[in-house]
Amino acid sequence: MSDKQEQGRESVVPDEKPSELVVPDGVPDVYADGTRFFLSPYGLTVYLQQKDHLQEPDRNVAHLVCKVNMSHAQAWVFSVMLSRLLDRYVREVGPIPLPKKLVADLKLEDEYREMQRREED
Repeated sequence: MSDKQEQGRESVVPDEKPSELVVPDGVPDVYADGTRFFLSPYGLTVYLQQKDHLQEPDRNVAHLVCKVNMSHAQAWVFSVMLSRLLDRYVREVGPIPLPKKLVADLKLEDEYREMQRREED
C-alpha cells in the first residue's frame, strides 16, 4: 500500500515552509455540516456530524461522521489558526453567507457582524 501525499497546502503560519502531509490508505474523508463540542478538564471532543436532509426532512436528525479528541492546547491553536485562515478568506473573497435564523439560533450575531465588517477593511 502506498501512502497518498498532499502537498501545496497554504499555511497560515508566517514564513512557514510548506510541509508534506502523508495520508495513509484508509484514512476516511468526511463531509460535515454540523458540529458539537464537549469540553472537559482533560481536553476537547469535537463531534462532526452530517444532517439527514433527504431521509427525514421534517426532523432534525444528524449522523456522526467523525469524533476528534484533542488537548486544550491543540484546541486553542486549532481555533486561532482556523480563525486566521477564515479571516483571510473573508478579506479576499467576501463574507461567508449564512442564514439569519442559523446565526440567531447559534447566538452568533455579534461575530457575524464582525466578519462582515472585516471584509470592508
